[in-house]
Amino acid sequence: IESESSVELVSNLSGGNWVTGKSQRMGNVYNPSTGQRIADVPLSSVEETNSVVQSAANSLAAWAETPVVERTRVMFKMRQLMDDQNSNLDFSVDVPFWWDKQELAMEFNGQRKPFVNHIQDHVDSVSLMSYRRDASGVKKLAEGELDYSHSRPKSVSRNSVSLGLNFNRASGVEEKTTFAGHPISVYQETLASLRETLSTVPAVRCIMLHDYKHLSAYLHQNN
Repeated sequence: IESESSVELVSNLSGGNWVTGKSQRMGNVYNPSTGQRIADVPLSSVEETNSVVQSAANSLAAWAETPVVERTRVMFKMRQLMDDQNSNLDFSVDVPFWWDKQELAMEFNGQRKPFVNHIQDHVDSVSLMSYRRDASGVKKLAEGELDYSHSRPKSVSRNSVSLGLNFNRASGVEEKTTFAGHPISVYQETLASLRETLSTVPAVRCIMLHDYKHLSAYLHQNN
């Protein structure tokens, strides 16, 4: 039985600072492999939650004005911290499909290449927002990232790509990016085709379905 002194109290990250929650109501965190209780999470009040959300909203303007190079340095610093701690967690970043465009090429650490390739150099995997309804369209959007992954040394483990499918409602030119409003057979055919053609591609890590809320609504509507 774990003692109270051995159980960590999880704090909220607000405005760049760790803040201890005031609530006396706790949620328990357990090690899934041992069943041991390892931490408690204060169940934040509405006021505490609103405070954290407002702090994040206040920071958005400054972050939006931060140059891409500086944002990239922040991500690389996170990667370095994980490596320094011998973390066995994968570091994955969601990226839009258009980050491989040549007009977004930039020089970093003496190398000039598309922005997404710099990202691929420093993470274990990228989760690509390859939002199209047909399998050929999905694969077309992933070509640049997959080609770069194939070109990297086999000794480099950080080279996988996850492909994303979208279920959010859209209209106009964006309608082609989603399965929403279409029969589930369309989604099943696309998924089956992707599985068949990509199962032997080592760089493809998985197919991701974005996002839970809209996927759930889609499945309920087609049940």
